[in-house]
Amino acid sequence: MLVCLLWMPAMKATAQFSAGITAGFTLSQPDKAPGVIYSEYLPAGGFAAGFSFQYNLDARLAIYAEPGVFQKNISYRRTKNYSATWEKNSNTYLQLPVMLQYRYPLGKKLDAFAQAGAYAGWWAFKSKKGAIPNIYDLTDGTAPDGTPSSYFRMAEYSENNAFESKKDQRFDFGAVGGIGANWLYKDGYRLSVEIRYSYSLNSYQKEYMENQQLHSHRTAAVMIGWMKDL
Repeated sequence: MLVCLLWMPAMKATAQFSAGITAGFTLSQPDKAPGVIYSEYLPAGGFAAGFSFQYNLDARLAIYAEPGVFQKNISYRRTKNYSATWEKNSNTYLQLPVMLQYRYPLGKKLDAFAQAGAYAGWWAFKSKKGAIPNIYDLTDGTAPDGTPSSYFRMAEYSENNAFESKKDQRFDFGAVGGIGANWLYKDGYRLSVEIRYSYSLNSYQKEYMENQQLHSHRTAAVMIGWMKDL
């Protein structure tokens, strides 16, 4: 009891709120292959941005939350004889990660941290662009072996997609964690850099047909942040 009473004032003295902003680059890829012959998913880049809030429990532990936007894009292409066909889907989520953070001092102005927790998100916007063969535009050419051949010209497209309630699973949740470092460049002001990974626990597709292969997001991110003690 005496130890608890002595510890509580110290906890109160170190507990404080901080707030700031973050921005970064995301790299996302579905967890499984497309399931279509001569096709593959590639890592797709995107962006992330948000507001950061931190409550320090003591000198080492903190609760960290970061509501914001987070892209989980998908890049798809056909291979072999279909190699000119490709599509990139831009998927923007409103997302809230909440994590428990542990900090380890590396000096007076620098510390390392690791954090882990969970997130929930909502698929807010989507668009796509790509290229497919135009069956109405046939051109003559030469095959690799030198023989005459005919090819369909490629037609590029770019459009905003409407969500389909039958197919799109807009709610997303999963696990998230990261490691990084904070630099106290001025009393009460910090800059941070973090490598983060999020693992979706549900599919972004609904099961709307038999023998359907469901895919989930796997997303890495590099985040840069600025934070001020309040």
